[in-house]
Amino acid sequence: MKKKFIIFLSNDAGGCGFYRVGSFVNEYQTYVDSEYDIIRTQLCITDLAILKDAYSIILQRFAGNELIEYLKFIKELRKQGKTSAKIFGELDDCFSAIESYNKASEVIKSKDVKLLDETYLECDAYRVSTFELARYVEKRYHKKAYVVKNAIERYMMYIEPPKYTCRDIPLVLYTGAANHFSETDHGDFTGWVDSLVEAVKAGKMILGFFGGIPWFFEEIKDKCMVFPFQKSSVFLPFLHKVNADFIIAPLKNNYFNKCKSDVKLIESYAVGSVFIGSMWDRSPYECGLQYSKTPAQHIEEILELSNTPTAFESRIKQQREYLINNGRYIKFPEIEF
Repeated sequence: MKKKFIIFLSNDAGGCGFYRVGSFVNEYQTYVDSEYDIIRTQLCITDLAILKDAYSIILQRFAGNELIEYLKFIKELRKQGKTSAKIFGELDDCFSAIESYNKASEVIKSKDVKLLDETYLECDAYRVSTFELARYVEKRYHKKAYVVKNAIERYMMYIEPPKYTCRDIPLVLYTGAANHFSETDHGDFTGWVDSLVEAVKAGKMILGFFGGIPWFFEEIKDKCMVFPFQKSSVFLPFLHKVNADFIIAPLKNNYFNKCKSDVKLIESYAVGSVFIGSMWDRSPYECGLQYSKTPAQHIEEILELSNTPTAFESRIKQQREYLINNGRYIKFPEIEF
């Protein structure tokens, strides 16, 4: 049987690009024998021999006037019967609602939002990571948005957590990027800083970060750990090796964060670290197992679990069961691509 092509136009190899495209493509090509072959490229394919057998073209973080012309070219080929490829826009963030403290706002200016809109309006439908983002996209573009949740690569199912016991002084790791705060604004750490500083000063925890220590933890920098940045493709194995007792994910209550996925949660669950994230109405972490609701309570929950071995072990096991029972490892259902 002649196979059809699924073409990913993606120029983002890390972060969202890895979870939304890279790991999906790797797993699909490794495990699935289907009627589709996947092509991942940064170049617009014009070869009619490929396009005539293309099932779909998926744009991931791609925009621009040349791309708009390319999508119009594809639509013209459809009119001529030379391809039947559907065009999907792939989105993992609500790009028009980025807060000013988030450094990504410097990258996506108003003119870039306009260009993104003009590009994505050419799509037939959309592939997004959350139901909140789907509602946003459907309202903005008046077309169908399919939810394909972020998921963990399946090999992690077979790797046991490195331990089920907590260190005497727990390592509490922040795995997020430095664009969640600015040089003058605590950003997503708002409400967390004082409680974390107090706990570290009291010798009740060690804080860990990737790449560097945020300026608002300067007074405790000698009691923090810093780990080197990792490529997305090796991040989970490295995180497993670091073996943090807890992973935290502070998020400020705003619409941009409401549209975010729970990828930090599933990463933590996969590597066997207890996850504690911000909890508010429609937080991406509402599906989690924690019971604390405010930043101060989050720190109390960390300290309580770290001092209660049976509860700590139980939480690790519950998290692993959640991943398996809720299908949060990559799978390939019969869905639109």
